[in-house]
Amino acid sequence: RDQVTSINQSNEDLRDQVTSLNQTNEDLSDQVITQDQKIKDLSDQVTKQNQTIKDLGDHVTTQNQTIKQLRDQATDLQDTNDELEGKVTTQKKSIEDLRDHVTTLKDTNEDLSDQVTTQDQKIRDLSDQVTKQNQTIKDLGDHVTTQNQTIKQLRDQATDLQDTNDELEGKVTTQKKSIEDLR
Repeated sequence: RDQVTSINQSNEDLRDQVTSLNQTNEDLSDQVITQDQKIKDLSDQVTKQNQTIKDLGDHVTTQNQTIKQLRDQATDLQDTNDELEGKVTTQKKSIEDLRDHVTTLKDTNEDLSDQVTTQDQKIRDLSDQVTKQNQTIKDLGDHVTTQNQTIKQLRDQATDLQDTNDELEGKVTTQKKSIEDLR
């Protein structure tokens, strides 16, 4: 009888342990479900972050392409500016040469005037030469006026190009700042 009581007590203890283990299993099962959900949520976050990183990478690539295009444009504008500066220098030299030529023609006219006053016979010949040279002087004056207008236009174009270069440099600086901010 004592043995039966002891066995019954042992059975009850075992039932209590089984009940306790069943409860522990349920608790652990709930924890596993909760952890599975957390893992899924974290996986979703990682997927979203990976997409965000890819989007930012694409954005940086686009920005780099834009920067390259702006640099190419700036180089083209600088080349154009250099060409214009060369043309302006050439035009200035032409104007100096024309001024020298005009001075020479003026000196020649003075010499001819002196000869006209002293030589009656040569008046008609010299008068024809003076008329021709006056026309040449007028033509040269017209040419100088045209050259001055051309130089003014070239200067205006150079100013416009410089303004454009300044704008592009501002945009490049802004793009660099944006890229640094992205990093």
